[in-house]
Amino acid sequence: MYVDWNLNRNNYRLYEVTVNANRDYISHIDLGQIPSETYGLASELGKLYGVTPTKLYEINLTDFSFLDIVENPSSDDLWFGATGLHEAVNFKLITYNSIFDAEQDINQLEPQESFTVNDTHTRTLFVKIINNQTGNYTLVKVNLNVYSYPNVNPPLDLISCYSVKDGLNKFNLNEVSVQMQKNISDNLVFNYFTSDPEMVVNSMPLPSLYQSTRLVERIFVSVENTLSGCTSYFKFNLVNISIPSLVAMSSYNNPLFLDKCYIDRNNLGYFQLDEIANDVILITDEHQLFFYSSFFDAENNVNPLDSTYYLNEDLKEIFVKVVNEAGCYEITNFFLSMDCIDNNYSLINLKFPKFFTPNNDGINDSWNISGVSKKVQQESLVVIFNRYGKKMASFNPYNSNGWDGTYRGKQLPNSDYWFSFSTSSGYSTNGHFTLKR
Repeated sequence: MYVDWNLNRNNYRLYEVTVNANRDYISHIDLGQIPSETYGLASELGKLYGVTPTKLYEINLTDFSFLDIVENPSSDDLWFGATGLHEAVNFKLITYNSIFDAEQDINQLEPQESFTVNDTHTRTLFVKIINNQTGNYTLVKVNLNVYSYPNVNPPLDLISCYSVKDGLNKFNLNEVSVQMQKNISDNLVFNYFTSDPEMVVNSMPLPSLYQSTRLVERIFVSVENTLSGCTSYFKFNLVNISIPSLVAMSSYNNPLFLDKCYIDRNNLGYFQLDEIANDVILITDEHQLFFYSSFFDAENNVNPLDSTYYLNEDLKEIFVKVVNEAGCYEITNFFLSMDCIDNNYSLINLKFPKFFTPNNDGINDSWNISGVSKKVQQESLVVIFNRYGKKMASFNPYNSNGWDGTYRGKQLPNSDYWFSFSTSSGYSTNGHFTLKR
C-alpha cells in the first residue's frame, strides 16, 4: 500500500508500506517527496493519484514524476481526500492460453496453475476482465517476458595491505567487477554503494577508485543486465591488513648484527638466520621469514637463502622478508660478521675424535679437537696420557695440528690413550681415544 506522510512543514513524502496477511507492519520504503499539502491518495485502474486543496495529479511510480489532471475551479472550496471511481467495482478475471479459448470460454487456467515459457523466454496469455454487475467484459492480451538475473560469480572480499604511516588503501572496485563477470559478452553494469541500494532509495554509486575509511568496510554491489533490466544485489568487504611492523633498515655505518653464531664439527662457522626475528619484528604476529642477499631478490622472491647460513666473508648484509598470514610483507636488513664466529665461546659442537690413524696417508694422521671457534682454540690446552697416566704430549689446538702419535720422536704402539681438555674460562673435561696404525 501507499501512504502520504507529512514529516514536517512542506516535507510531504510518499511511502510504500508492506504488511502481512494480518495487516501487521513489515517494512516501508521512502519513495520521495510529493507536492506540498497532499492530503489524500487514490488509485484508479492501476494508476496512483494525489490530491491537494487545489488540484488532482497523477503520480508516475516509474520515474517518480507528477502530472496535473484537474485543478480546483473554486478558490473558496478546498479539496481533501479522493477515491477511485472503479475501486469498489467487483471484477472477475479469467486467464486463457489463446484468444479462441477466451471467446469460447473454454480451457480456463487455474489461478495457481504453473506453466513454463518457451525457449525465447516469452509467452502470450489472454485475460478476460468481467464486470460482475453488468456482465460486460474486456479481453486483454498479456505478453509474459521472463528474464534471468545476471549470471555472475559471488563477489570475494577485496583485501589489500597497508602501512600505518601511509594510511588506509584506495581500492579499485573494477577488480571485483572482473572477478564477478563470468561472460565478458554479457551486457552488465556494476555499481557499488556503502549502503544497501535495496533499502535506501537514490543511493549514490561509489567511484571505481574508492578510498576506504575503515579496516573492514561492507560494500554493496548491484549488477544490472542492461538488455533485460534485471538486477542482482550482493555484498562483500573491503579489508585493510597491516604489513608487519619491522625495525628500520640499517646501514654499514650503523649496522644491526645477528650476534649469535655457531661452529660445526668441521670448524665451519654458521648462523641460524631465523634467530634475528625478535630483533627485527616490533609487533609479534603469525608470520614467516625469508632471507635474501639483495633487496631486489627479496622484493621479487628469487634466490632465497637457507636459514642455516655459512659465512665465508668478513661482513655480509642479509635482507629479511617478513610475511604475515594474509600475505602482506615488509622488508628490512641485518648483518653477519666473521667476528662472531672467530670469537664464539660456544662449546655446543665441541668434538673429540674416537680414534686416529697416524700412518702418513693424509687421513686422520693427527688427533685434535674440532667444533669450536678460533678464540676457544687459542685459549685452550690439550694434554695426552698413556694408560698408565704418563704424559705423552700437550698442545694448544690453535697453534698445532694436534698429536701425531709420537713420544720424543718415537712412534707409539696401537693402544687407548687418555686426554684432558681445558679452557681459560675454567671449563675442563677428559676422555679417551684409540691410536690405530
